[in-house]
Amino acid sequence: MSTELLLAALVLAGAPVRADDGATALLEEALEPPATAYEGELSVMTARGGRRETRHLLVRFSPPDLYRRETLDALGTAELVVVSDGKTEWVHDRRSGTVWQGLPPGREHGLSDPDEERALLADNYAVRVLPDAAVAGRPCRVLEVAPRRGGPVVLRLWIDAVEGLVLQREAYEPDGTESLLVRFERVAYGAKGRAADFRFRPPAGARVVKSRPAPEALELEEAAKATDMKPRLAAWVPPGYVFESVSLLPYKGATILHYRWSDGVDVLSLFQAPARARVRPPTGGRPRKETVAGGPGALTVLPDGKALEWSAGDRFVLVGRLGLESLRRVAESVPR
Repeated sequence: MSTELLLAALVLAGAPVRADDGATALLEEALEPPATAYEGELSVMTARGGRRETRHLLVRFSPPDLYRRETLDALGTAELVVVSDGKTEWVHDRRSGTVWQGLPPGREHGLSDPDEERALLADNYAVRVLPDAAVAGRPCRVLEVAPRRGGPVVLRLWIDAVEGLVLQREAYEPDGTESLLVRFERVAYGAKGRAADFRFRPPAGARVVKSRPAPEALELEEAAKATDMKPRLAAWVPPGYVFESVSLLPYKGATILHYRWSDGVDVLSLFQAPARARVRPPTGGRPRKETVAGGPGALTVLPDGKALEWSAGDRFVLVGRLGLESLRRVAESVPR
């Protein structure tokens, strides 16, 4: 899945956080699927290795689950088109002539109970209401999310005071630097659009790739029985992170194990694959060489985090928003 699609998806759903008293109702309303049709234009700024890159998107949404997103190039031409009719999602990369067909993205299924997740959020994060502001000419309530035990802000949300839509989202690195800014430059409500806006037919000559089914979370013992690999879970993760699930991901004839931890806002993912598998992190900057667990590895800066990869018999990719040294410590705790 492309980086642009991932960033566009952030507009339609805020981070899975729970607010303290006084902000709970506001935040929970914002995290519900929008009840009103809308269309607009967004800017998406990502920071990669000290460099900033901005893309513009056109979006259209019709309840309950129809959407269309177009990422524009410098000339204003759509270079990436994402369309969903609620049952099938199509992603057309016009630069490569490739179309991906699959299920609309949803929250990855985990084994943790929703009440446990809410308690985890309340334990790790405090959410406060900031002074009202305006985005795209709309009055907004502003929420700020920060660790309870100290540290810089991790997330700010600007929520339309009338419609409840998140109109601006800022995400920050653990050192406090801004890593992502998604902002509506223009928004109009009630614009349902035509049915044709949410239908897609692959153009002649395009290469169509069908995506894999969504992974199903398993108990660790079940995963061990379903693969030839011995599951190798990290022995250390930062305080506040809790193990949620392990999933099996089929990939080009191989089976990948995906371990997932969460602290209620941020997610830490570890992918374990057979040595022969060619596993690459999501689209990001150019990998740079790093020493990981005493051997060669690589670090890739992503739009909203980092990916650290290395080999230790099996191949591993660790993805998260942690600092490099914390990622390295997690990697070094994986049994060899």
